[in-house]
Amino acid sequence: MSEIEIQKMELKKDEESQIENIPKRFLLEIMTGVITFMIIAIAAVLLSYFVNLLKDYNIDPIIIYGLTLVEYLIFIVDIVLFLRFLWLTFIRTWKTL
Repeated sequence: MSEIEIQKMELKKDEESQIENIPKRFLLEIMTGVITFMIIAIAAVLLSYFVNLLKDYNIDPIIIYGLTLVEYLIFIVDIVLFLRFLWLTFIRTWKTL
């Protein structure tokens, strides 16, 4: 076998191993995104808990309203960015196939 044929075979093996790694990489990226989403969502839930606690102590309603608005904004932005992340990850994985 010539050296060129050996190099071609090695390149083919490398391409096959990269194709096999694509689903693993995709899954890892999705799991990373889900974990990040959950961490931020938990922060929004904790803020909600804190706001409800402040309501029980009769804190000024404008403060409650402001914190509730921040809570909703955190959660909405988290959802939007999570969906964007999933879409971009899917597109990038699709292009590598």
